[in-house]
Amino acid sequence: KNTLISGISRLQFVLAKYLVMLLDLLLLFAVNFLTALVAGLVAGRPLGGSWATLIGTVSLSFVAATFFVSVIFSIGVFLLVLTGSIMIPAIVVVVFPLIIGVLHVLGEWDWIKYIDFFGVAQNIGVGGMKVSALPPYIAVSLVLLVVMIGSSALMLRNKEL
Repeated sequence: KNTLISGISRLQFVLAKYLVMLLDLLLLFAVNFLTALVAGLVAGRPLGGSWATLIGTVSLSFVAATFFVSVIFSIGVFLLVLTGSIMIPAIVVVVFPLIIGVLHVLGEWDWIKYIDFFGVAQNIGVGGMKVSALPPYIAVSLVLLVVMIGSSALMLRNKEL
């Protein structure tokens, strides 16, 4: 509440929350990738390719994982603003990818692949998806991000603080 009465708009507030989560994700993924790289080098394992290939693959995986996971977090922000509960978004952020992943594997619905955000991030990371296949996934993710962040800001605008 104090942040909102200090002069920033509610949209700026929601965007700031989202950007902080995005920066946290970037940091966590960077630590994860660097830890895996250092552990592999210490264990004497080969890189599996040239340094240029490794850096390119890690960079693409890093950006893709951060972006697609941030979409799920935007759903969490929306649910937090909607319900006022921290538990509901926490549960949904964990359970949503699991349910979508299972439905993607077991279901006959081709469209569900566009909201399998963790699946896309993993497929990019292991080379199971080409960059040329990404535009529809990115489009769906961007639309969802705009809707979730915009809806969160609108709900905050209408809430009594």
